[in-house]
Amino acid sequence: MVVVYFIFSQKIIMPASQSKEVRITLNIENFEPSSASQELSDIERDRQALEEATKKLFEKIATASEPEVLESTKQKISKEIFEKIIFEKERVKESEKVSLKSTTEEAIEEAKLAKLEQKRLEIEKKEQEALSKEKAIAEEKSYLEKIETARLKTIAIATAKEKARLAQIEQKRLKKEKKKQKALAKSKKIKQEKQAKIKKQKLAKAKKLKREKLHKQKLAKKKHAQRTKKQRKSKRKSNDPLANAIMSASTSLSPSKSKRPAMRMIKQFYGSEFNSFTNTQKRFIEKNLGSIYRITQQTLTRKGYPWLAQKTHQQGTAIVTFYLHPNGNISKLRLKRPIGYASLDNNTLRVIRIAYKDYPRPKTKTKITFYVEYSLF
Repeated sequence: MVVVYFIFSQKIIMPASQSKEVRITLNIENFEPSSASQELSDIERDRQALEEATKKLFEKIATASEPEVLESTKQKISKEIFEKIIFEKERVKESEKVSLKSTTEEAIEEAKLAKLEQKRLEIEKKEQEALSKEKAIAEEKSYLEKIETARLKTIAIATAKEKARLAQIEQKRLKKEKKKQKALAKSKKIKQEKQAKIKKQKLAKAKKLKREKLHKQKLAKKKHAQRTKKQRKSKRKSNDPLANAIMSASTSLSPSKSKRPAMRMIKQFYGSEFNSFTNTQKRFIEKNLGSIYRITQQTLTRKGYPWLAQKTHQQGTAIVTFYLHPNGNISKLRLKRPIGYASLDNNTLRVIRIAYKDYPRPKTKTKITFYVEYSLF
């Protein structure tokens, strides 16, 4: 048996200003302690109710005037408290029975709820992560869009500047081109005027040279007629039969007699190539080949025998070929058959470059081929 005593001590102030201390002792028997599984809310409510009843008890004691009334009031209040405590005890027992039955179900339900809550929290966490990720993606996209917009704007500005710069360059280039064209036109005009002036001078010079040449030819014919007999007597014959034929053709008084040996020489010099020439070229070669040979040999005699070749007793006959133009110039001068001595071959080309000014001029460009002879007697 457990006996619990509650002792309440309260100082009571009487109306006649006499203080009196009253001690109330409550003996509670046959009560079992409440179960540990009792709900905290019920215990709190019971505690508050008990405190409230005790407070009312002390208030009634404080207001009581007679000791008899005080005793009866104490008994009445104690009875009410005991009844209240018994009622609360029975209610607690009933709640314990219900609590024991539902403990397992509540535990299972709590476990399910805990799992559901955990799943809900996980889902909520995933949703928050997804939202955060979407937000980050959206922010990144917005940032990239801003960067792209800035880049495009920068490119547009740079493109506009580049176009303006290219336009300025093109404008400058057009100005320079225009100035250049004007300068070229002016230069061309000056050049044309200069060429016209030179052409006039050349024509005048050509006419003058032609007149002088005709005069020289007339004098040469007279002198040639006078020297012909002397040359026949004084000049030695060459060891080369073709050279002798050329000389005889150039000094012959009768063209009909010299035609055959001249044709024979032409065939040996030109071969089948002679047939490809025009009639004008053929006639010029037949008529003037001997004169060209004679003028060349005379120039060679006038310039003298090369000193080194004379000292080393070099001699021989070279075949030269070149093109003779209507204006008196020559081109593509070369040795068709060199002698083999450098001093004689070089001297041959040098003599041709001196003697060609006195050659007769053809009407069209004509190929000339003949001998140049070197001999020591």
